[in-house]
Amino acid sequence: SSPMTAPTFINARDPIIDNLRAVAIIFMVIWHSLMWFSTLHCYPQAACAPPQALFWQIVYYPGSLWSVPLFYFSSGMTLMININRGKTTQIWRRSLSLLLFGYLFTSFIMGINQTLHAWVLQSIAAGLLITLLFHRWIRGGVGILLLLACCVSILNISHQVSTPDFALAAGLLAYLREGFQALLINGAFPVFPWIGFIALGVIWQSATERLRRWLLRLAVMVLAMPFFLPVEKYPLSPGYLLFFSGLCILLASSIGLVVRWINRYWDIGILQKGATLLSRYSLEIFVIHYALGHMASVYLPTLKLPIFYSVLPGFGLLMLSLMVLAGWTRFRESLIAMG
Repeated sequence: SSPMTAPTFINARDPIIDNLRAVAIIFMVIWHSLMWFSTLHCYPQAACAPPQALFWQIVYYPGSLWSVPLFYFSSGMTLMININRGKTTQIWRRSLSLLLFGYLFTSFIMGINQTLHAWVLQSIAAGLLITLLFHRWIRGGVGILLLLACCVSILNISHQVSTPDFALAAGLLAYLREGFQALLINGAFPVFPWIGFIALGVIWQSATERLRRWLLRLAVMVLAMPFFLPVEKYPLSPGYLLFFSGLCILLASSIGLVVRWINRYWDIGILQKGATLLSRYSLEIFVIHYALGHMASVYLPTLKLPIFYSVLPGFGLLMLSLMVLAGWTRFRESLIAMG
């Protein structure tokens, strides 16, 4: 499994982005919960009896395969919003901070379990930095990034998924050197080709209505990719990049309509507030959820539940994270009000 998250440090509240990230976080939590706390593992190649197998497959595809592209895609949308707001200096500073934090957090996680990693943090941060270099040529430059991502996935440069050794075991310089190579081309989440989802988010956010209609038509067409190309996440295949790019566009274009339609019959204002909270703290939620969840799975190996109940510890960690973060926010705001 792999962690999935996106940086929330860039201050932009957009209901579409909030909803996309909230969906991705919920998918992520359910999927990780099944891996950590379930007594039954039904990967596609494993045979399990229904209805457990059906439940596992329903969770596997959106949780393991779709949530990561959603985080990259929504990060690209957020990047474009903040570029338009003139916050490029803030993006540079905080993306670099996330890159450094990702290295430190990965070292911590790998210290608990050598088979684990959190390279998606560095990948998103580096992807944002590279995309930012091209933001003056949104139509051309970011389009080139998207094309390059497709070429890399076709050439399958990331033919071998590698995980750098823990820094204290291999030495800091070796760790950084291997980590830099893994970050760019052959890690679990190499910047190329995963940057394609960020570039697509930038293009979608900056597109005119006419261009969005064309992108939506293309998105519907690429949903047929699984019938023609393999959809592989490790390493990322052309079929995966195209298929889940289409799903990201479809969800981004339809989620607002779905929310408005539901609001006609039920007041879901509290759900929108919940989505905003999840999006605002998505990075913090990932750190708390991923660290505590893996520690529990490593140090409490007997904590295994039937598959339908295995999601409860994961959502318990999610609620704990939200309560701590909400309490901290209120405390900080009260200090500001007093000062």
